[in-house]
Formats: sequence, structure tokens, C-alpha cells
Amino acid sequence: MAAGSPAAAVAAAPAWAAAASAAAVLVSAAARRARTGEARLALIVEPALHERRSVQALLLGVLGFAGYAAHRLRTWRLQQRQRELERQVAQRTEELRQANLDLGERKREVEEKNENITAAIRYAWRIQRATLPAEGELERRFAEAGVLYLPRDIVSGDFYWCAEKAGFRFLAVADCTGHGVPGGFLSMLGSTSLDDIVLAQGVLEPGRILELLHRRVVHALRQGQGGEASDGMEIGLLRFGGPAPVFAGARMPAFVADGASVVRVRGDRGPIGGERGGLDRTFVEHPLATGPGTCLVLVSDGFFDQVGEGGRRLGTRRFEELLAQAAGATAGTCVASLHRAFLQHRGAAAQLDDVTLVAVRP
Repeated sequence: MAAGSPAAAVAAAPAWAAAASAAAVLVSAAARRARTGEARLALIVEPALHERRSVQALLLGVLGFAGYAAHRLRTWRLQQRQRELERQVAQRTEELRQANLDLGERKREVEEKNENITAAIRYAWRIQRATLPAEGELERRFAEAGVLYLPRDIVSGDFYWCAEKAGFRFLAVADCTGHGVPGGFLSMLGSTSLDDIVLAQGVLEPGRILELLHRRVVHALRQGQGGEASDGMEIGLLRFGGPAPVFAGARMPAFVADGASVVRVRGDRGPIGGERGGLDRTFVEHPLATGPGTCLVLVSDGFFDQVGEGGRRLGTRRFEELLAQAAGATAGTCVASLHRAFLQHRGAAAQLDDVTLVAVRP
């Protein structure tokens, strides 16, 4: 059918009419709503602000930046703290280094002073040694002789002395107050005083010799005049050349050993020097009964008083037992045996006092 034919027009008429009818209905309905006051509200709901993606992205960015900033701040503070600690450590290290340098310098100064003091003491020992009998002198004066000389320190407060005058031979062992340098001064005073009393003044009686020695020490130390009243010495003095050896002692005994027994001959109780007893002091002389082979021994109390590892003193009685066992040998062998016994008793303990022992056979 042709588009412009009457039949086509007739067929399209119902469709147009339907559309027009529908529009009329809508217009009529709208007019009716207008007349009756009815209205329709169209509501459009927008999403919440925090639900918007742009806002969420912004918030995430802000939180991320705040976290990063907090992390950087914390890191900066830790770094600052670490730098401060490093500075303090460096400062303390420098202080310790300087302190160590100061201590090292002081140590060197102390060591140098100790070396100088030790050198001076060793020189003092050389001077003291020159006042003792020369090596071999005792052997020339007696048939047999043996010496044990053990200073506790370099310089000793003990000394031994021998001399010969007018056909008499003299032998002495002395133990001065103290040991080391103070005792060394007293020992030299005693030795030179004996030289003067016997060799220069010609005094030959042992008791009288000790009386004059006592006066010299009292005067030299100004005892009783504000000086050191307790300083002095213990001494045993033997004289050979008469019918029998004669002994005089100031708080020191003599031991007479004949190979079978040992006799201890006590000296006077008063020492040489000291304020007690005054300036005048007498000393008893003891003639000694001896026979062929008799060994005479003078020894300072440092031998008896030595303490062993167990804390026990060697003692006089033990010394007499050791002397009785060794007296049958030569004087030199006897002294060596007593020395070994002393060292065995002492063990690892420190030596407490100076020790001097002289044994002779006339």
C-alpha cells in the first residue's frame, strides 16, 4: 500500500488518535491535581560527606601525613638523644683518658721516688755493711766460725761485731730497737761505740764494756731529756783469751753446745739504752765452762720469734733442740743446718724480724 494513499491515511488515524487521547488524559489529570491541591515532591538524597571518595582520600592523606610527621618527630628526638648520649660518652671518655694520663704520671712519679728511696737504702746498706766484720775475719780469729745474717728489710737493726785487743778476742751480736733504716742507725751507733770503747779506750771487761755502751746510747739519744726513751738494744758479748770465755749480756743469752747438751746462759734483764734504770747500769760477767769442741752461739730473738704458716713461734726450746742436733758438725755446717730449719719452719710466712746468728769454736 502506497504511503500517501487513502488507505494508509485511514490506518494511521487510530495511532494518532490514541496518542492524542493519552495526552488529553495526562492534561486532565494534571488539571485535576491542580484543582484539588495535590502535588508530588521529588526528593534527591546526596551521600554523606565522609562517604564521599574525595573526602575519604583527603582524610587518608591527612592521617598518613600526620603519622609520617609523628614518626619523623620521634626519629628526630631519638637522634637528638643519641647525639647527646654520644656527646656525654665522648666527654666521659676524655675525662677518663685524662684521669688515666694523670694516674700514669703519678705512678711514674711514685715509681721514680721508690727507686730513689730504694737506691738510698741500698747505699745505706753498703755503709752499714762496711761496719760489720769483713768477710773471713771471724774465720781468722777463731778455729771455726759461721754466720747467719738475715735482714728483714734491706737495712738491718741487727749487727754482729768482733775485735781483738791486748791478746783478747771479742765477739758480740746485738738486736737494736726496730728494723730497717731506724734500726740501722742504732746498729751503726752500737758498732762504732764498741770500737771506741774497746779499741780506743782499751776497756777489756765485758760487763764494763756494756756499762759504757749503755751510757753512750743514753747520751746519744738524749734519753731522760725528752728523747725517745724506749730506743736501745739487746746484746750478747763474749771475750776469749783468759782461762775461760767470759759472757755478759743485756737481755740476750749465750748458748753453750758441747754436742750432747745445750746450756743457755742468761744475760741481765735490762737492755742497753732506755730511760728505765737511769744512766748507771751494771752487767754481770759469766765465765763459761767449755771443753774441746764446744760451740758457742749468740743469736738475736728474731730467730725464736719467727712464726710459721700455722701461726706458731719457733721458740727458744725448739732452737735448743735444733742446736743440740747440729752442734756436732763444724760451726759453718751447724749454722747452715739452723738456717734450713728456720726456713722450713717459716714456710710461706713473711719474715717478721731481723735475724742474726754467730757460732764459733774458740
